[in-house]
Amino acid sequence: MDTYIEIVLDNSNSMGNCKDVFPDSYLQYLLPDGKTTRMEVAKEILLKEILPTIDYATLVTVSRFHSIDGTNKIEQPILYSGNNFEAIRHTISEIPIPYKTGGTPITEAVLNAIDRLKKYPNSDRKLILLTDGEETTKSDYHEASKTALNVHGIRCNIFIVGISLSNEASAKAKELVNQTGGDFVNIQSSVFSDGSVRSKLVNLKKSIIEDSISKAEILNKPVTEIESLKIRKTIFDDDVDIEIVEDSELNETIRLQSESLLFKILSQNYPGRVKWENEISESGKSFDFQIIDSEFSNTEYYIECKATSGSENSFILTKNEWLFFISNSTNYQLYFVKNATTNPVVTKIDNLMKWLISGKVIPFHTKNKKVKAERVYFTIVQ
Repeated sequence: MDTYIEIVLDNSNSMGNCKDVFPDSYLQYLLPDGKTTRMEVAKEILLKEILPTIDYATLVTVSRFHSIDGTNKIEQPILYSGNNFEAIRHTISEIPIPYKTGGTPITEAVLNAIDRLKKYPNSDRKLILLTDGEETTKSDYHEASKTALNVHGIRCNIFIVGISLSNEASAKAKELVNQTGGDFVNIQSSVFSDGSVRSKLVNLKKSIIEDSISKAEILNKPVTEIESLKIRKTIFDDDVDIEIVEDSELNETIRLQSESLLFKILSQNYPGRVKWENEISESGKSFDFQIIDSEFSNTEYYIECKATSGSENSFILTKNEWLFFISNSTNYQLYFVKNATTNPVVTKIDNLMKWLISGKVIPFHTKNKKVKAERVYFTIVQ
């Protein structure tokens, strides 16, 4: 299923260098260093967190908006529309810091994006809004968006990244995303750091991806199977704690044999660049290998090894492994080894996100299975 995403970026005065606009209060719009603007924060969020999460999209349209000073008219140029993510990254990195731009006409900016999305029926449609303010016109974007979606009869999930939003603005944002099946996070620029932002965005990124996966799954299944999935969900929702006993000795044998095999394969492909996290003992990390960039000494790939002693094509990700994958989807690879203790067969999943979106991997088992809490089955489709 095709995915169309609108990224709508607030370009108002308070997002930029606003010393000449708000001479008495401009410091409150900057980070604690007194120099970094909210636009720079928004660009970092897009480049480091959002874009790697949506690299499966069919079309991404990036626009920025502000009101034309002294008028109620909006200026909202489309900066890029396509699916070349290098071009998208370049476009966003080149966005200038706002200076004497204007106010925050969120309603019209969102309605323009919805109007573009309505051209793509039977598709996965998302709107990602990054803003630090409240509506500066008399309109109410929260009500107008609901009305527009109802009039056009389309489903569009709205995701909002707020930067130091007030309590009132946050409440409106939360209500809108809840009504459209999206998600919301409010990041206080006064405590901004890469770590704090990444942790706050984990659930929003997870929500974006899971929504796309669920739509693709449902649209590609006959009605009878959809009903079956609903029935199984009801069963799993019962408040019953099932004890699941695992053979720890067998699991360790499978782990050691499969990872030893994969270490040999990776060492041939990346000589001198493979770091095996569990070579001495299980490290507890959410990945098993790193491929180190020899020039810059940073991580080129995180690699997870999944294995089974049987011939089925299913594997499990724990909650922590899933969240790590979501946060590192662009340089995350997974190798699956079946018949690990007898006649191993290795499948390389070079981009798990794209395999999920394309249906080459499905987020469930094809048979009834008992599974521990905070774990998800995945099945490779042959």
